[in-house]
Amino acid sequence: MIFSILHFGYDLTHWAFLAPICGVNESVFQHLKMAFWAYLLASLIEYFVVRGKLGKKETFWYSRFLSTIIVPWFVVLNLVFSTCFILENRIFDIRLYLLPIFPELWAE
Repeated sequence: MIFSILHFGYDLTHWAFLAPICGVNESVFQHLKMAFWAYLLASLIEYFVVRGKLGKKETFWYSRFLSTIIVPWFVVLNLVFSTCFILENRIFDIRLYLLPIFPELWAE
């Protein structure tokens, strides 16, 4: 949902201050940028929701930052595999986007 907001935020508003975090065109770089910021914002929201239940806050942030860095690479893999092999199976796409959350599961 955050990715969708970042994807269409600049197109709908044309506010210049959104350009560094929102996609301004359909290039691969813009999708990587949106994936990075969407995951980081989702992690911030998650932190404020669960901060009272956290045992080690450092563990929470280490795993989230690792995943935030990994997510754009999975976007690249998804673009490469879906365009090179013309995958009709969307299950592969879903699994590829879910892989970056595994470091978070291991850390907790």
